[in-house]
Amino acid sequence: MTTRSIKPPARMRRHADAPANWQWRPRPDGTGRPRWIPSPTLRNAGWKARDLKDGDGAFLSEGLSRDAARDINAAVAAWRRGERVSADFAAIAPPGTAEEGCSILPQAVDRLSIGRLIDAYFDSREFQGAADAHGQQTGGLRPSTQRGYRTSLKRLVDTLAGFVALPAADDPDALDRYTLAVATVRAAHISILKPVETKTGMVNLLYTAYWNLHEQSGQHQAYAVLAAASAWLKWAQKHQSDTVRQSWASEVSRTTPPGRIRPLTWEEIKALVTAADAMGLPSIGDAVILGLDLSWSQIDRLSLTWDRLKNGRAFTGSTGRIKTGRVGGAPLTSLGRARVAQILQRQRAMAARPTHVLWCELTDRPWEGDHFRKQFAKVREQAAKQVPSVASARDQDLRDTAFTWMKNAGLSDDGIASRTLQSRQHIAQLGDANYGAIGPEIADPAMRQFEAYLDKIGAVL
Repeated sequence: MTTRSIKPPARMRRHADAPANWQWRPRPDGTGRPRWIPSPTLRNAGWKARDLKDGDGAFLSEGLSRDAARDINAAVAAWRRGERVSADFAAIAPPGTAEEGCSILPQAVDRLSIGRLIDAYFDSREFQGAADAHGQQTGGLRPSTQRGYRTSLKRLVDTLAGFVALPAADDPDALDRYTLAVATVRAAHISILKPVETKTGMVNLLYTAYWNLHEQSGQHQAYAVLAAASAWLKWAQKHQSDTVRQSWASEVSRTTPPGRIRPLTWEEIKALVTAADAMGLPSIGDAVILGLDLSWSQIDRLSLTWDRLKNGRAFTGSTGRIKTGRVGGAPLTSLGRARVAQILQRQRAMAARPTHVLWCELTDRPWEGDHFRKQFAKVREQAAKQVPSVASARDQDLRDTAFTWMKNAGLSDDGIASRTLQSRQHIAQLGDANYGAIGPEIADPAMRQFEAYLDKIGAVL
């Protein structure tokens, strides 16, 4: 009986010191078939495998094929940094990322491309909200948050494309490069944002983008961009694909920028109200006084309807404050009551029957946020001619002012919460669950205490 030797099957050799993604399949004649095969992450991003051959189509030797694989890996590393891929690798690189053959802008056709995921986020119920049975928009992010996230995610794409600062409008070549680079980033698979380790160290595009923004645009903008990216990736992970990770952004170490605390003086407040009245926009002056008196956010003040101003108390409605859900019932001080009396007198002379306390004179409708902000800026510019320091004031500073003045007046944390409608946790770093409801027993003495302080500093119009 003869014994037949059994030849072991050909196996793909992959040595510990071999280049990443390089594989060598031995052949019977002692040569081999070398091949560069992208990892699943790279494959999802659009990279394709390649046989490693010479110019005549013959497979390279083991040593030369390793060099060829290293060249491809160098192109991948450049691509991860947001650079253009060498034209030598255009056939295996993601569409539109090579130096040559890019006259047609790449399109974000993959549903997990960066551009598609950003657009899907902006269109989502979680971002925009949805109409209820009565056609009212409910849920979603606040309009100001939506604006901030749209701006921040655009800044993220611009920065990933290599443009922390936008090109000059009179430089068409730079604008073309910018347009192509942004389109390339939007077309790229979301996986390029995943941190990866290379032989030269970690490649983390979000980390690099954060520090580029930090150095060139400041800490506040860098923080805002990463915060928006974290919210976007969290949504994408939950609603689009569990291969996406919020951690890619949230784990980038960053320092929380200091908050803005800018109390206004009474002289600055009077300048704003006087300028608004003189410009025929007294409702902006109304908003300033109510912002100081109630210490409510802009959106809560603009949403205040007459049916929620009862017996000198301002309520936010059954759903409560836009942000905290607290219903409240803050009593107006004499400053607020006097201004409301002026509002009523003005609105009685109007042909329309205003439904809102703050009624736009320009549109004969309730104020909309964007329009209010633009007109407030014009009022502020006019007021700064009389009181220059008011040029740095913002509408949201009215809440800081009211809070500061209430503290100065000696109001307790409960008393302040009765007017701001914030949670006690926000005011005293304690949970609401540890306390009972805030009612008139606390709110009325707080109003009288604050009113006494207003009289003390001469806050009388």
